[in-house]
Amino acid sequence: MSKWISVFVLILLTGCVSQNELSQRKLTNEQVIRSSGNASEIIRMYKQQLQQQEDVEVRQKLVASYLRINDYESAQFYLDPLLKSSPHDGEVNKLAGQAALGLGKYEQAQVYLTQAYNVMPDDAEVLNLIGILYSLQGKVPEARRWFERSRNAMVDDATVKNNLSILDLLEHDYESARDRLESLRAKERLGDKAKVTLSIAYAKLGLYKPFRQLVPDMTTEESAILYQQLKTLDMHAVNSFVQ
Repeated sequence: MSKWISVFVLILLTGCVSQNELSQRKLTNEQVIRSSGNASEIIRMYKQQLQQQEDVEVRQKLVASYLRINDYESAQFYLDPLLKSSPHDGEVNKLAGQAALGLGKYEQAQVYLTQAYNVMPDDAEVLNLIGILYSLQGKVPEARRWFERSRNAMVDDATVKNNLSILDLLEHDYESARDRLESLRAKERLGDKAKVTLSIAYAKLGLYKPFRQLVPDMTTEESAILYQQLKTLDMHAVNSFVQ
């Protein structure tokens, strides 16, 4: 991506107590730390808990925390013990599939996600991840089917609408992409990645005014440069926005 597009994505995207009392205190501390949104502090907390005692649930939370910050290598590293001890566990395979997707290991992701699907065929996140896999492989019709299944399984509607809009962009159906995401914009549910997707749709359709409204913090010159670059953007680049 060019300098302005990269900047645009970065702007949008960011004493002695009883055992019961100890458990409650840990829960309270965890809630406080997680609510802070400090990713490094959350990861440090889970690592400390694992050093004190191995716990499957804590390890899964640690892996999920790494996935949220796109540190796929660390996620895979901390997943290895779970894959060895519970190779057929649906949640473990779902996390492993997500990590493999992030690392670009699509064949490996297919294996993990197939295993997760066999165990949890109605899990909306698994269905969405399979859709992402097909999208990244350029298999748009298959991706669309899995995203629709994910939507029917009650995954976050905003997430799936963005993913479907990306498929619309890949098929050069810019009007459909715009219409899907404008419904979210009207409800003030337009996330960061969806803003990028909608901005591309506006640029491809030649709609500068609504595009400009999505980037109010940019100068007129900056927005004009970005707008022209998005108009000529290779649509294969938008696959990185699936979520």
